Amino acid sequence: MRILKNKKSGKQEGFLHPLVKDDIPLNTYHIDHLGPLATSSKNYKFILAVIDSFTKFVWLYPTKTTSTSEVIKKLDIQKTTFGNPPFLITDRGTTLTSDKFHNYCSEQKITLHHITTGLPRANGQVERINREQLFLSYLRCQKTIPRNGSNMFLHYKKS
Repeated sequence: MRILKNKKSGKQEGFLHPLVKDDIPLNTYHIDHLGPLATSSKNYKFILAVIDSFTKFVWLYPTKTTSTSEVIKKLDIQKTTFGNPPFLITDRGTTLTSDKFHNYCSEQKITLHHITTGLPRANGQVERINREQLFLSYLRCQKTIPRNGSNMFLHYKKS
């Protein structure tokens, strides 16, 4: 009877599998969508955030939808300047788990890693940027900071 009393019931905890990230720039990107936001004059409703995990450099791309095609278009823009990263970390949104996106990553030789469902802090770098972008959007709506030009290619570095 004593053996049964000490045995844990229910689902057992698993082992952690930390991601091994190299200490070189542009090796691992975190990506995520932010939105829907207020529609811009060019009908953009979402922002695709791309963050380099080593340098914490951020690229923000406006998108009209969260479709796989738009994500691939924006990653192709990123590729023309910086090349493809070997690793890509995303959440489990339908856009980023689609067969089309998996095929794109395979063709481009990008290793795709999806974070655990219901655990957004696993993709914390991009979630932090999303939170700050929401705050800046709120301030813009309140007209407390000036609008100046396009934010399509915003770069940002936190110390």
